Amino acid sequence: MDSLKVQYGCGLSNPIGWKNYDSTPTLFIQKIPLSKLFSKIIYKILKKTNPRISANLRNIISNKAIYGDITKRLPERSSSVDFLYASHVLEHLPLKEFTFAIKESYRILKKGGIFRLVVPNLRYFIEEYLDSDSKSKSIDFCLNSNLGKESFENIFSRMRGDGHHLMYDYQTLENELSKVKFSSIRRARFDDSEYSEFKEVEDKNRWEYPENIGFECIK
Repeated sequence: MDSLKVQYGCGLSNPIGWKNYDSTPTLFIQKIPLSKLFSKIIYKILKKTNPRISANLRNIISNKAIYGDITKRLPERSSSVDFLYASHVLEHLPLKEFTFAIKESYRILKKGGIFRLVVPNLRYFIEEYLDSDSKSKSIDFCLNSNLGKESFENIFSRMRGDGHHLMYDYQTLENELSKVKFSSIRRARFDDSEYSEFKEVEDKNRWEYPENIGFECIK
């Protein structure tokens, strides 16, 4: 029997062999009759005049993810998932939703199931701030860590929830995983898992260290 491999907060990462969930409202747009045709027409109009917005429309057209919200409840049975993956998802959640997401991750994993995740490394951005001689270093910190914005977001960014709500260092996230009863928690690096299934889903750019910190743990 094939292993059940689930990724949540996948964005446009949709590797074959994985069930890829995302909660962006644009997935609902795809289900509206003629929405893809309408998006393609608008895309052609905006392609030359507004490349940024046209790129977002192209992403709506091409996204093959399944709608599923980790802060509510994923449509997976308890103790059914063998391998679970989340890349740059948890920092986008307020604390209450983050706590639910970690518990939901534990719920759907089988006993012995593997969870790998990666988030931005708060300690890295703090050290960059403390070491900086820039007179605008507080602004730099907020922008570089994505806790702040240079301008109001466009509608697509707001729909995706691009901003960061919380940031983590290793000790804090390790503690949160422990509270939910995950075990064998360790610091992970890109492509260092003994489970080759994760090679199918990991993106090296999203694991760059020390800007990011990765984890692997077991239910």
